[in-house]
Amino acid sequence: MNTVCNEDCLHCPYEDCILETVTGNAFRDIIEVEKMATRISQKQCDHKRYRREYDKARYLANRDEKLCCQAVYAQSHREEIKRYKAEYLETHRDELKAYSAAYYKAHREIRAVQDKERYAAKKAELAAQNAAYRKQHSDEIKAKKREWYAAHKEEISARQREWRAAHRDEVNAQERERRRRKKERKVAAAMLPDPGGQQPIPAGTAAALGRAFTELQKNGNCDNVTLNSNQIIGG
Repeated sequence: MNTVCNEDCLHCPYEDCILETVTGNAFRDIIEVEKMATRISQKQCDHKRYRREYDKARYLANRDEKLCCQAVYAQSHREEIKRYKAEYLETHRDELKAYSAAYYKAHREIRAVQDKERYAAKKAELAAQNAAYRKQHSDEIKAKKREWYAAHKEEISARQREWRAAHRDEVNAQERERRRRKKERKVAAAMLPDPGGQQPIPAGTAAALGRAFTELQKNGNCDNVTLNSNQIIGG
């Protein structure tokens, strides 16, 4: 077997180099080939950049005309476009859903920041628009809500039952607190003086009287206690 190096590393007939070091001529050939590849790659990049800038300038120069043509085409082929979109969505539903989920997950923080900034910049305008729309379409909105509720009545009831079962203690505590406050208000109203010339008790004092009476009831000392509202408030 011939083991003489021909110093043509780019077309070497051997599986592995038979020399310990690359010769000067072979090294110059390798450098020249790499430079040539770099120049070709640079030319391709320049061509792509030029083509991109040219297409952008051409689009901006004919933008109005293109938009007008697109609007005319969309208007004349509305049903066809709608049918094509529906067919495409039905055919690629799973693929589009997976792509949207992956994109949203990858850009969740960026989208959240952008949405907050956009909403903060147009908060007053959006609020005014929503209020005007609700006022103008009040009957329509109420009718849609009634229809939706009638269609999902069983589902809503099931969810409410599940939520109440999961938060039973919290609901009971809120109900007890509501009843306690209602009872205090009733007691305070009963302790108010006759409006025949007497000064009415302030709301804060009335609530305090109600709470005091509730404490007396809890301790079982309300049988022998007679509360005079005028004496309590210094009247």
